[in-house]
Amino acid sequence: QEERLAQEDAVGRDMIETMLTKSIDAIELHSRLIREADETLKADGPSRSDGGEAVPPRTTEADTDVQSMEAKRINDMIAERRQQVAAKQASSSRAVEDPDVSGVQV
Repeated sequence: QEERLAQEDAVGRDMIETMLTKSIDAIELHSRLIREADETLKADGPSRSDGGEAVPPRTTEADTDVQSMEAKRINDMIAERRQQVAAKQASSSRAVEDPDVSGVQV
């Protein structure tokens, strides 16, 4: 189970990186993550033909609040990352525009 969780975590990180680089909306990202998790559960869990229970759908009313909170958390992470990238770009462009000449003697 730890291996599966690590795999899901890696998939989640990949999805967030994809969202940052390809401008995918947080809701679309969340639905992709849910589909991935459902596929993993179906692959790992017993099937009906084995006498096991069917995997319940993951889009119930109880999950709606959790999904909204998760989407907000993802949006916050994206905003923070964009700020970091913008700050890095701004500082590197300032260095090019205003090179440090304090040590140069004329």
